[in-house]
Amino acid sequence: MNPDITKWVLGALMIAFFASASRAQLQERDPPLSKDKPLFEVDLRKFGYERFGDKEAVRPIRIRVDFTDVNGLALAWATADDLGTHKKTVLPAARPGRLQVLLVDARTGDKRGQQEWNVPSTWFGFLGLRDGKFITCTGNTIHLFSAGFESVRERALGDDSCPPFGSQNVSPSQRSLLLSYFPKDGLRTMELRDTQTFEVISKWTEMPGKREAASASDHWIAGLCGDPSDLCIRGVGQSWRPLHVAWKDVNAKVMSAPVQFVTGETFVIEGRHVVVATVDDSTVFTVAPPKGRFAISVKSTGGSRFAVVEGRMRGLKSAPLDMYPFLSADRVAVYSLSEPHVICALKLEGTSPWSPWAIHFDDLAISPDGNLLAVVSDGVLKVYRLP
Repeated sequence: MNPDITKWVLGALMIAFFASASRAQLQERDPPLSKDKPLFEVDLRKFGYERFGDKEAVRPIRIRVDFTDVNGLALAWATADDLGTHKKTVLPAARPGRLQVLLVDARTGDKRGQQEWNVPSTWFGFLGLRDGKFITCTGNTIHLFSAGFESVRERALGDDSCPPFGSQNVSPSQRSLLLSYFPKDGLRTMELRDTQTFEVISKWTEMPGKREAASASDHWIAGLCGDPSDLCIRGVGQSWRPLHVAWKDVNAKVMSAPVQFVTGETFVIEGRHVVVATVDDSTVFTVAPPKGRFAISVKSTGGSRFAVVEGRMRGLKSAPLDMYPFLSADRVAVYSLSEPHVICALKLEGTSPWSPWAIHFDDLAISPDGNLLAVVSDGVLKVYRLP
């Protein structure tokens, strides 16, 4: 064979090999979105959910979803009452209204039950426990309900109003609930409460923006400390100490603590990289989301799997027109603690800069056994079986 032809063939083969390797690496970091169909799809309007409570409303009504056991889902939303001519002068969240909780079968989408309560405002806390029960918090009272909507326990919070909390506020074991009250006199009151008795496990005050808890397990609390603020950790009842973890966004200005416990001693740090680390400062693994995406929230099962909501910047920047890009949800990626790669990825409908009247809020949850992923968006519930 002609030597020039031989060199050309070898060169072409090398280019093809490296191109293939490059594609393989890219696929590992950015796997194709799942094309699996959901187990079911339910339009929640048939259960009374209205995406917009007011005709003039721009922001849709938030809806939350959480598992109550491996086969049960709970959804909650609050609708403000119509205050007539005064409704435009009163924030919707401060208006009285009705809290709805809907229970459905996580395998079929069949309705198990539904209940409505009058509430003094549409600020509410909600999460599902893994024993069939669920917790709501309205006004200044926190409630524990059974799967049959019987009141198991309630506890008044004194002068403090219920902080809006969700599944990110409960420990991976489901035994502890982290409450963060609205600041008073420059300090924020924090509490760690037992989810079954509502007894206070620990109570303290923090300075917002300088020192603030973000996530808790039964024995550890992670959040912000220092000036300038950086990620820190402490045992319950102990002092803060810096997290000595190779956090990729350490030089960025920290506005809130992007950290979430996924087991009793393991947490995920959000940002330009997904960093999984432990309370003894050991890094389990680090994964870079696809270019241009950021990990913006984490949902955990308390087991070996967790889901990361990834967002990307959307919109144009024009200071004269007061236009700036904003972070919009783009997809959800499910990870396993034992393997540093994406198990499953699904597209999310994020808010578009070109249609500001069409704001999208997504919420999701993973079943306790890590086999199901529930996603609710724009009033439609979909449940997927995970690989």
